[in-house]
Amino acid sequence: MEITREIAEKVLKVVDRGLTDGIGSRRPGYMCVEAAVCYALGEPHSDVPSCVHEGLRRFKIALNDLLWSTKQARAKGLRRIAIAQLGTAPPYRFDTSRFFDDTIRVMVETYLTEAVKITLVRLEEVGETDNAQAIKKALKRLDGGDVNTIRNFSEIAIEASNNIISWSGERFIVKSDPETLGNTCDELLDNWDCGVIADILPISVGTFVDIIYRKQPFHLRKPLVDAAFATFAERVVQILIAMKTPGSAFLDLAPLGE
Repeated sequence: MEITREIAEKVLKVVDRGLTDGIGSRRPGYMCVEAAVCYALGEPHSDVPSCVHEGLRRFKIALNDLLWSTKQARAKGLRRIAIAQLGTAPPYRFDTSRFFDDTIRVMVETYLTEAVKITLVRLEEVGETDNAQAIKKALKRLDGGDVNTIRNFSEIAIEASNNIISWSGERFIVKSDPETLGNTCDELLDNWDCGVIADILPISVGTFVDIIYRKQPFHLRKPLVDAAFATFAERVVQILIAMKTPGSAFLDLAPLGE
């Protein structure tokens, strides 16, 4: 399918009505981002638009289904990537390895490193010096850019949270950060096939963002989380621009900041 400006405009018009968590129903404002693309293309209601690469489609569904605060916040955060993804299905040669390698690097630089630092602080607060030292060692590797593949990333991240003791009593309040960090990274390592990574990566971002903003008051946390998700989505848009996807040619329809 040739992606035209008219198609991009139709997709943007549907997305801007709002996006739901889950596929939703065939009604603008009540469907997910991939269903919105299907609607704009005149295709049957589904989350499998014919013009989007399968790995990118799965990635986008997981990103759509993160805990955005509202339908409007989700639409605002995803409107540019909804356009940039267009035309990535065959015969376009979508470089899956490049896409996920670059996306993982963005996640490490933007979210994982910060989540590890917060975990380190909480370990030191309760006197877990041995585990804190292990995390400091791994953090140096993360800050040093020692991330080249999905497997290397996962191994480094696991090292940042391994050997965490079982918390009890008054320490239970900080239990979730080290354990969640470790479990998320374990899952990435165990499922490093690109198809599964497409599903897991956005969920991992959601986990790390939760760790970063968990102590914020609820009324402040929601806009911070929305902004973090939107920032991640835009970093992925920049990857797609660099890959010269057909849809990225029409991003002038959705200028940054709108």
